[in-house]
Formats: sequence, structure tokens, C-alpha cells
Amino acid sequence: MAGDVVNASLIVIRAIHFAATAIVAGSLIFRAVVAEPALRSAQPATAVVCSQILLTAWIALAIAAASGVIWLQLEAASMSGSSFGEAMTADVLSTVLNETQFGLVSKIRFVLAIILAACLVYDRVALLRWLALGSALGFAASIAWTGHGGSTPGETGEVHVTADALHLCAAAAWIGGLVPLALLLAPRGRNQDFAWASLARDASAISGG
Repeated sequence: MAGDVVNASLIVIRAIHFAATAIVAGSLIFRAVVAEPALRSAQPATAVVCSQILLTAWIALAIAAASGVIWLQLEAASMSGSSFGEAMTADVLSTVLNETQFGLVSKIRFVLAIILAACLVYDRVALLRWLALGSALGFAASIAWTGHGGSTPGETGEVHVTADALHLCAAAAWIGGLVPLALLLAPRGRNQDFAWASLARDASAISGG
């Protein structure tokens, strides 16, 4: 029964983590590829749009970080065959972190999350905006090494994990980008100002293209 609860919880927490990670990366991809080109024709809306995207990325990153910690704890319980409470010991958590591939990937992703958070703090620096985008893509793509592809040996495993990583980035760009797109279009329904109308039109055209 305890194992069933842990496994069911793992499914839920992974889904939450994947969604949050996709929104983090998708928001920053959307800003670079869609919002910034569209904002050239709607300068008055720049501050509002950029603050919305930045806030979205922060919230999603916070959820991803929290769910990532819980995911690690649940994996420790699953790998040890213990209940969640019994697995929350320094020995079990240390073993998972330091002696498993999942633990190694978790540590790498933790570093990427810290780099991303630091870049978001200093978001006005152009170079750090690109570093934030790269960190977000790495944060999303690295999930591939926690799945079957990451545990498959040889060239087959390399092809599998590469395909998974690319798929994760593509999913983040599309699914994760829908959130900032919706936030960008929302004021259009309440505000008939030319700037918002132009921005909504351009953003929709770039996204559709």
C-alpha cells in the first residue's frame, strides 16, 4: 500500500514538475522569439508585457523547484522500498543524490535552476537574458536523463536521450509558450488601444508562423 501511494504521488509530482519546467523555458523562449520582435511595433506595451513574462517565469521556477525537491524525496522512498517518512533520512537521501544517475541529474538541474534564478534577478542585462534562456532550456532538456533514455546503454541510449531532450525543448516552446501568449492577449479583450491591438496581431502572427 505504501508503495502504491508513493508511485501515485510520483506520477502527480512529475506532471507538476514537467508542466512548471515547460512554462519556465516556454516563457523565455516566447519572450525571445515572439514578444520582443512583436514589441518593436508596440513600444508602450513593453514594460507590461516584459513584467508579465518575468513574473510567469519566476512563479513557474518556484513551482519547479518545490516539486523537484518533492520528486527527489519520493524517488528516495521508491528506490529504498520504504515509506515516505522512513526514507527521509540523511543516509537514504545522500545515497540517492550521490550514488544514482537520478541524483546526479538532480544536482545538475539544481545548479541550472540557481543560475536561472540569478539571471532573472538581473534580467535587464542583455547577456544574462540569453544565459537565462540557455539555462531554462538545459533545465528542461536535462529531464531526459531521468527517464528510460538516460538508463539505456550504448548508442541506442544516446539517440534515445537526445530525442527525448529535443522533444522536451519543443514541448516547452509550444506548450509552455501558451501561458505568456494567453497573458499577452488577455488585455486585448479589455483594451482596444492601438498598441495592444498591434502587439496582439504581431504576436499571434509570429506564433502561428
